[in-house]
Amino acid sequence: MRQHFDQSLHELQENLKKMVEHVLVMMSDSVDSLKNQQIEQAVNVIESDKILNDLESLVNKMTMTLIATQNPVAKDLRKILAANKMASDLERMGDLAVNIAKGVIRIGETPLVKPIEHIPQMAERVTEMLREGIDAFISEDNVLAEATALKDDEVDRLHKIVVHDLMKLVPKHPEHTEQIIQLMFVARHIERFGDHITNIAEETFFVTTGNLIDLNS
Repeated sequence: MRQHFDQSLHELQENLKKMVEHVLVMMSDSVDSLKNQQIEQAVNVIESDKILNDLESLVNKMTMTLIATQNPVAKDLRKILAANKMASDLERMGDLAVNIAKGVIRIGETPLVKPIEHIPQMAERVTEMLREGIDAFISEDNVLAEATALKDDEVDRLHKIVVHDLMKLVPKHPEHTEQIIQLMFVARHIERFGDHITNIAEETFFVTTGNLIDLNS
């Protein structure tokens, strides 16, 4: 019985990893589509969201089946509940990548009002955080989970720089106000992406300790 449960839990975690890899591609492609103003690439990001939604549905089904058939308790139950919550966070991250792609489409092929520097930096930080976040979750490493969450401060710092720089451009380039707003939204979506990774780090603590903690404080 235990061997069957462990195998099912392993399969559940493997599907979470698949979600993570897909989200990483979606975020990378959405930001690349902005840097290169590639509308077709942005459209592909939007269309690929269905794959992520299907994976989330699979994870949800697996967690419900495990609870119904294995009657897990204590730490085993926390692992399953945390996996379900993590799948939800990953699905929302995919939605944020889609929102970025939609912003790229709205901007279109109109030349960017200024070279984007900090937005790709933000994307690099959050993709690094997500890789570390899933590693911490799978290995139940609280130290890595906390370190991952702390990196969100750097994402927040970069977000403030982006907003500040873009706001200064509005009076200088009023004809590009809509584009500037879209770029602000992009930065906001990446910032929110980082918040969801912090949620994943918190789930690691929930699994290992049974306590709900706030790593944003």
